[in-house]
Amino acid sequence: MKIILNNGSEIELAQATYDGHYVVNCENAAAYQAIWNNFTTENLTDFKLTDDDDNVVTRTLYIRLSCAQAIINPDNTVTGHFYFDGGTVVPNEYEEAGRILLGEEE
Repeated sequence: MKIILNNGSEIELAQATYDGHYVVNCENAAAYQAIWNNFTTENLTDFKLTDDDDNVVTRTLYIRLSCAQAIINPDNTVTGHFYFDGGTVVPNEYEEAGRILLGEEE
């Protein structure tokens, strides 16, 4: 999966959840910092979460980075956790249909 930010930057994800928790694996601290630098207010105005270039969900309107955590691993790689709040989550039509079938939405 990956995030495509408002400016077109693409960030590969190790994990993602619909509630706004995204995990990245970075080669080093500099790579983590480069990702962090992309999370500006402008770039987070709206973004897409994709899986193999299929749009999974779009977050629009006001989104903010509420928390971030960087874990330096024994091999000096960095695992980053980012938590986002706000905005409107717009699932693609297949996701929405699945939620309706499961009774999660009407």
